[in-house]
Amino acid sequence: MNILFNDLIPYSDAPDDIKNPSLTYFINNEPAIYDLLDGGPADAIYDLLDGENAATPSDGDIDGGGANATFDDEFDGGIAIYISDEIDGGHANDYYDETWDGGTSISTKEFEIKLHEPSTINCYGAGNTDSKLVGIYLIDTSDNIYYEAHEFTRNGLYMLEKEYENIKQINLVFSGTHIGRVGTGYAINLRTSVPKEPTLVSTAKPRVTLSGQSILGLGGYNYWRISVDTRYKIDKDKLNSIIEGYKLLSKGYPMFISFDDEKKLPIDRMYGNDKNQQELSFESSINKPLFSRRFILEERF
Repeated sequence: MNILFNDLIPYSDAPDDIKNPSLTYFINNEPAIYDLLDGGPADAIYDLLDGENAATPSDGDIDGGGANATFDDEFDGGIAIYISDEIDGGHANDYYDETWDGGTSISTKEFEIKLHEPSTINCYGAGNTDSKLVGIYLIDTSDNIYYEAHEFTRNGLYMLEKEYENIKQINLVFSGTHIGRVGTGYAINLRTSVPKEPTLVSTAKPRVTLSGQSILGLGGYNYWRISVDTRYKIDKDKLNSIIEGYKLLSKGYPMFISFDDEKKLPIDRMYGNDKNQQELSFESSINKPLFSRRFILEERF
């Protein structure tokens, strides 16, 4: 199991949207309505005949200087129920999602992130994104550029092919519509005991009435809880990495986790918190400076 405890992104010049777990960066953040005449973004639907802003809503009056803010059959006589390439000159895929043009709006975004100091990097992570492919450029203090790409299968930690030293900047390239958070740094490997305990958990609250009827629990979400035991596998260097990252972990920052080397778990990575993250306790061994802890990891989004 690999875990990134000491994330470097919060100390970098990255946008707040990708280093705060409570925020989300939307890659495709253009206006939802597009001008049908001049091909530029518009705050309101333009009048199809004279190109002026729709001042007041109207019931399908497209030639009197006013247009309704919603497309329907009566509004345009069937010209544009959904905006498509044929109508707006090929811009639909750049600005619309499936609720408008029947397709999926996918863009790419590259983040140029300067680290607060040259560092050794062996991983990166992403939480709450729908990207299918992620690329990372690493630039060291001698301006050498390294590149790796990964097919994105699940939120969590992705290990690089090797350790890269003296990295001063990383460029992350995402494809998709949104990104919740990214992370990078030096992940540590923790060997775990053979028994694992994966658990499916739901926050829904169903009820049973006095007559035995089941009242469904509406809302809530489902997530994985993974319990693993690192029995005397944490040495002083690994413990120091946990201590360095605890400034953020104590505030509730989720961790980036990889289970690539675990063969008895149903998932290969996770973006999540330890169940007792505000109180990380360790058990020391008798003869060696080694520590153990049972991690109860709960998936976050």
